[in-house]
Amino acid sequence: MTTAVILVTPDGERSVISEDDDLTEERLARVLTLLSDAGGGRLYLDGYRFPWAAAPLAQAPGLRTVVDLDGCESAEGARAALSVAEHVILGRARAERLLGSDAGAAAVAHGTHVLVTDGARGWRLHTPEGEEHTGAALDVTARDATGAGDCFTGSYLAELERGARPDEAARFASVAAGLSVTREGARARLPGRAEVAAHLARAGAGLPRG
Repeated sequence: MTTAVILVTPDGERSVISEDDDLTEERLARVLTLLSDAGGGRLYLDGYRFPWAAAPLAQAPGLRTVVDLDGCESAEGARAALSVAEHVILGRARAERLLGSDAGAAAVAHGTHVLVTDGARGWRLHTPEGEEHTGAALDVTARDATGAGDCFTGSYLAELERGARPDEAARFASVAAGLSVTREGARARLPGRAEVAAHLARAGAGLPRG
């Protein structure tokens, strides 16, 4: 069980002070066993688990891992996540600190998708093949940014599971996160898929093909 204190400023920005949960190597091993027995699947982890989580993940066949590097504070941990994840998501400042100035090179070197978010400035996706996709954030007035990153990551993962291309999933996730900051609170004001679809339609972009 995680306990957190969230401080929100008048312009909608927030700081989170939290107590870590009880996810251990033993618990992760049990989850990996369950996924293996089920034939594989997707697993989401945050950056607090690296580098120690990389070793058991490397031994899990058929696993498709998405890692949000929020919480990762070392270049070693970032490299460990890149080595086992199919998709890695992180903010621009953290990307520059942990990966250097060229996240695209890291994506190619590790054979993974690296999705760099930059708040109101949008997002940039680097593919294992060296391609780069970018997208703008919604032009909105932020009231509360609490949970916006989680909304982005969750929406991205959900669209991938629906069969969307990574760039399509990132575009969808960006709209979802942009809508989420226009209301106060976290879970209760998350937008539904129909609301995101309406914004994409008005912008001339359809839903991801998945």
